[in-house]
Amino acid sequence: MKTSHLYLPIVAATISAIGQVMLKYAMVRVGRLHLSFGMIGHALVEPIFVCAIAIYVLALLIWMQVLSTTPLNIAYSILAVTYVLVPVFSYFAFGEQMTPGQMAGVALILVGVAFIGKL
Repeated sequence: MKTSHLYLPIVAATISAIGQVMLKYAMVRVGRLHLSFGMIGHALVEPIFVCAIAIYVLALLIWMQVLSTTPLNIAYSILAVTYVLVPVFSYFAFGEQMTPGQMAGVALILVGVAFIGKL
C-alpha cells in the first residue's frame, strides 16, 4: 500500500481531533448551548470557536484529497485514530481522565488501525 494512503488519513484525523478539542474549549467559554440566534452569535464572536471551525474546514479539504486517492474502506477505517487522539488530547488540554477500560479500547483501536494499514 502507498504511504500516502496512510499518511493523509492520519493527517486529516489529527487535524479533526485538534478541531474537536478547540471546539470543546470554545464551548466551555461560551457556555451551554441553547439553539438561539443570540447564543450562536455569541459563539461566532469567540475566536477559539472560529479557529475550530477553520480547522474543521481544513480537515474537510484534506479529507476530500484522501477520498480522491485512497480506497474508502481503508481511509475511513484509519480515520478511527481520532478515537485515540481525542482522549489523549483531552487528557492534556482538560485533565480528563481515562478508565482502564477506555485505555484498553484505545489500544484495540490502534491495533485495528495498524492491521488495516498493513493490508
